[in-house]
Amino acid sequence: MKFFTDTTKEHEKEMEELLRQLQEERHCSSSLKDRMSVLQQELCDAQSSTQVNFQMQPLLKLDSTTTSMSPNCAVHLSSGFLMHTT
Repeated sequence: MKFFTDTTKEHEKEMEELLRQLQEERHCSSSLKDRMSVLQQELCDAQSSTQVNFQMQPLLKLDSTTTSMSPNCAVHLSSGFLMHTT
């Protein structure tokens, strides 16, 4: 009978440890999900900001004094505007 009592106590201890580990994993998973949500929102905000900045980028009007352009500029002759491209 003592054998069964000892075995039962060992199993109970193992179950308690497994339950503790499970709770710890759930807590960690919840924290990671929260962090992932924050990062996704930051990425979305950054993409929106970049898109707005690109759309609102000012155009430079070409005039007769414009003689040189940097390699990352393109001239749109039909519109007469110089657009900065990357």
